[in-house]
Formats: sequence, C-alpha cells, structure tokens
Amino acid sequence: VSENIRAHLDSQVKRFQPDGLEVSVGQIIAVNCRGILTRARVDSVQETRASVTYIDRGGSGQHPVDQLSQLSGQLSTLQGLAHRCSLEGISPTGSSWRTEAGLALSKATHQSPCLMTVKKRSCSNSPLTVALYLQPGEGVPKDHKCCLAEFLVYKELAVWNHEELGSASASRYQKGYLKLAPARQGSEYKVIVAHVENPSCVFVQLVGGKGGYAKYISKLIEEVES
Repeated sequence: VSENIRAHLDSQVKRFQPDGLEVSVGQIIAVNCRGILTRARVDSVQETRASVTYIDRGGSGQHPVDQLSQLSGQLSTLQGLAHRCSLEGISPTGSSWRTEAGLALSKATHQSPCLMTVKKRSCSNSPLTVALYLQPGEGVPKDHKCCLAEFLVYKELAVWNHEELGSASASRYQKGYLKLAPARQGSEYKVIVAHVENPSCVFVQLVGGKGGYAKYISKLIEEVES
C-alpha cells in the first residue's frame, strides 16, 4: 500500500517552473523534505524562495520555488494531519528551551505511539495545551504510563510552572528513578509525535479516528483505485 501511495503522490505533482505557474500564499503544495515527499502550506514568497509549513508532519522550512510541486484532487484540500501542542505545566530552565529538551522528548517518543489528554483549547492559531504519556511497554510497567512533562523535569531540562505541581510530582521519584503513576481514566487520544521543536511546540498526528491516518490513507487509496 505504501508503495502505491508514494507512486500516486509522484503522479499527482507538477513542477512550478520559473516561466510557468506562480506560487501563492496559502496554497497547498508538495515538497521534498529530507528525502520524503510531503504536503506543505506556502506562508510567504520572496523572489525565488518560499517559506512553507509542513502540514502533515509539522515544522517549517524554506525551498526554491522551482522545487515545489502542484497538487491536484483531494490531496490539495484534505486537512493537515499535524496538530501543534504544548506540554502542560512546565517551562524552560532558563530564558528559552535548550536544544537538549527537544532532543530528549523526540528520542523518548520516536519508537511508539503516545497517549494525549487535551487540557486546554485556545484559538485556532494557538497550540493545544496537552499532557503526553508514554504507554505501557518498553520501560513502562503494565497499567502504568510515564508523564513526559515529569520526565523532562526529572532530567533537569524543564521546571514546573507552579510549586504545587512539583510537590505532587516529587512523591513519584525514589532514589533517582521515576516511580510511574497508575493510568487514570479519561478522554485520551492515541497519537504519534511527528516533529518536536521544543516542549512548547510539539506536532502530533492522531492515530485513527477523524483526521487521522485511517481517514488520510483511505482517501489516497480511493484515488489510486479510481
């Protein structure tokens, strides 16, 4: 299936030539990002370069205009898969996030899906405030989950915003090891962490459900079959 989807993406694109089609702000295009063809939204255009936001994996970048590709069909209208989030309750240890904080969070989440609880929803341009947890599995006992905010505080890569949060968390640590809190019932989403800039700017993709991989792939397969 993945080979068919990749072949379909390749067949759906058309290069923007310097003397041909023009790129416009807000347009959904395809671009090669680190060897992977992905969708992006054009944020600005300056002469021969365009600044874009990767709507399916998160993050942003700049690319030559003649390396952008036009999308047709449902791929140009399907909502982006990446949701921008911020971890609840923590702040940088200094004036800004250290590079190590983003790297530690990315490394901790790259092997398997996580559980996410939405704590606060703001306007559409603001990130969701969330709690992220590692699921039971490698390094996480059955019926437990690891709070990633606590993990970063434990690694001294973040601090709690409020003293009471730190006091509640302190009881979960024993002899330098993280004592994991039992899983709690509640509205949780299974997500994949697609891209991390820092703990206040994390991009996740829903696994299944509305707007998730299942819907995305099924639409692509429909186009392939037709």
